[in-house]
Amino acid sequence: MERLIQIDPKILLKLAEFVQEGNITERQKKILFNQISEVLQENNMRKESIYIKDLLGHIAYAKVLKEADEIDTTKFQFLKSELLSEELPKQRLGRLVEIINNDHVVYKFNGLKIFIYGKPGTGKTSLVQTLAAATKKHLYSVSASNIISSRLGETQKNIDKLFEEIKEAHYGSIILVDEFDSLLGSRDREINDEYYRMIGTFNKNLDKLPKGSIVIAISNKPSFIDDSTLRRFNLKIEMNEISLDDLVKTFVCRAKDFNFEVDENLINKIAQLKYDDLNYSLVENVISIALLEEKSIEGAFAKFLNLSLDDLKNKKFTLREIEKVSGISRSTLQRKRKDGE
Repeated sequence: MERLIQIDPKILLKLAEFVQEGNITERQKKILFNQISEVLQENNMRKESIYIKDLLGHIAYAKVLKEADEIDTTKFQFLKSELLSEELPKQRLGRLVEIINNDHVVYKFNGLKIFIYGKPGTGKTSLVQTLAAATKKHLYSVSASNIISSRLGETQKNIDKLFEEIKEAHYGSIILVDEFDSLLGSRDREINDEYYRMIGTFNKNLDKLPKGSIVIAISNKPSFIDDSTLRRFNLKIEMNEISLDDLVKTFVCRAKDFNFEVDENLINKIAQLKYDDLNYSLVENVISIALLEEKSIEGAFAKFLNLSLDDLKNKKFTLREIEKVSGISRSTLQRKRKDGE
């Protein structure tokens, strides 16, 4: 068969979504299936190629789902990570919302296990909170430090209890495990049989979660996490810088909860004036200012960043923008400009 296009594994997820929407003919689908199979089998991923075909909707391979546990998870894990993370650097929040809301994708990947890491203050927890709000899913938060016990075997029992509770009472929720390194860190601690049993207990429970589960773990110290656990996360996100796009989306999402409207372009413009002072946690502070002082979100944001009227004028904000930020009418602003104030 003539190869019409070269299939890159990184675009398989997009192809899957495209096929599921019905925007492809049966002939095109067959060509894609054959080419995808060739690419994966060339990399010794025969079972994975069958699994991908099933993901793309090939009805003849539906029975393969029963054999999914036999797939080489180490090899397939990398492929899944590539599929999911292709667009995250530019539009992390929007892409994650799309993935989480796609039940078919979540189920076929045997659940999403997301590891978010980076230095403090870069909005890891805020990102998860915004994801929960944007996807309208309940957020069940667990602090890993509360699971640890000094009593022999007690930590493993706590881990078992946690996962039982997740399966019984919180299925369909986003499960957030904060301070993850305090539970499964492998550095600066005595490595002994008890420690390995604890890791084994966590990994076993993570593997046995229902296929539609969504688990997000957060850590400031990714190098402390045991490799056997990290391999089980099919998406890893590094957050060491502030994304203006994510910050604006966080503003929009949280502001809706309080019936505030947000001018996304204006928020972005204000944020650029003091990029070095930004962090995702400031969104809650800005909303508090807006509520207490009856300001617009844009005005509260400018106040939080200590931006004056002159700062806005010097950066060539329009009269409409300055009016929205300051609460001063355009006619008054124009009069002050004429008077040289």
